[in-house]
Amino acid sequence: MTASHLPYTRNGLKFFTKRGGLSSVEVEGICDRAARKYVARKMGLGGGGLGMPPVVMRVDLMSAYAQHLRDIIKERVAHPTHYDTPLEGFKGMQLNADGVETHVMMETTGHGALRENHFLDDGAYMVVKIIIEMVRMRLAGLEGGVGGLIRDLEEPAESVLLRMDIVGEPKSAKQRGIEAVEAFKKYIEEGKLSGWVLDDCGDCSVDEGCLVDNNDHPIDVDAYMYRAKFYDESQRPLGWVHIRQSVHNPNIALNLQSCVPGGCRSMAVDLFERFLLTSGVNEFVDTSEVQKFVK
Repeated sequence: MTASHLPYTRNGLKFFTKRGGLSSVEVEGICDRAARKYVARKMGLGGGGLGMPPVVMRVDLMSAYAQHLRDIIKERVAHPTHYDTPLEGFKGMQLNADGVETHVMMETTGHGALRENHFLDDGAYMVVKIIIEMVRMRLAGLEGGVGGLIRDLEEPAESVLLRMDIVGEPKSAKQRGIEAVEAFKKYIEEGKLSGWVLDDCGDCSVDEGCLVDNNDHPIDVDAYMYRAKFYDESQRPLGWVHIRQSVHNPNIALNLQSCVPGGCRSMAVDLFERFLLTSGVNEFVDTSEVQKFVK
């Protein structure tokens, strides 16, 4: 059960098994079948509306879940003197199925899901992992805390997130979003955006709208996305732009990251003037946030 940063219409129950979770289309199908079955029973069809009344039980799920997390912490920290209170004194299904060993999946928003936890979007589990590592480092006498684990990671000079709302009927937003993202890819491939190069990530190329591997049974794409590197006139790399269709809302997100000060604005200006305005995407996408940034 979830109540997150998403709009209230997007919160509710999430269903997971060890083989993965249900897609929005599958959940809609379940709800539709349940509604039809309910109506049929009310009309006296099928079961004739007869049968035993439903049994409602109150179950304290949170206590059981919290106990499970406490047990994990105690077992894996294995504190030498405070086993029962270890904090005293002191957060890829398809790739794995195809033989590509994958342990972590990350969203661009920063959410992480671990293979050992069946790739659940479970912040509490991630926090438990961090707590365990923090205590282990403290017991080993290591300085710097868990932040030291990422001390050597390169930080960008700039990082910006811009969103463009899709204008029109909500029912057409998904298709419009696909058109906009695919238009960006096509512009680069046709050489209409000099200085832009579609990116790839090691063994997994950005292809067909999402990160895929050489599998024989690709799954449906929830959101189309591409990443492209940008070089100025002297072939100096400025950074990259990641354009993606939002899974939850009718908009397109632009993530810009640059290794030089002012690089994000330079990329945004080029993207706005040479793609958004000339491709016609601005006719069904609100570019006001991009315009405000480039001024």
